[in-house]
Amino acid sequence: FTAPKLGVSEVAPTDPAIKKGEKIFVTVKDTKKQTVAVYNKDAKKTSKTVKMGSTFTAKDVKKVNGKKIVKVSSDKWLNTKDVVKD
Repeated sequence: FTAPKLGVSEVAPTDPAIKKGEKIFVTVKDTKKQTVAVYNKDAKKTSKTVKMGSTFTAKDVKKVNGKKIVKVSSDKWLNTKDVVKD
């Protein structure tokens, strides 16, 4: 499975209804860095980042402090604003 190559920053339609087990991929609003922040389970930013176009399978989705976050691995969570459903 390969994500489509994304050129310039494009506004991707964000579907808030990402569910467990669905394929998602990372989109980026900022074209210079082309990475997005990784959060911990408490919706706090960590020093880790993931590259634009990375694909994951959503393992869990939850809302913490008004932020919807998607679990992509044991300790990595992404903001739903940074990902789109495939």
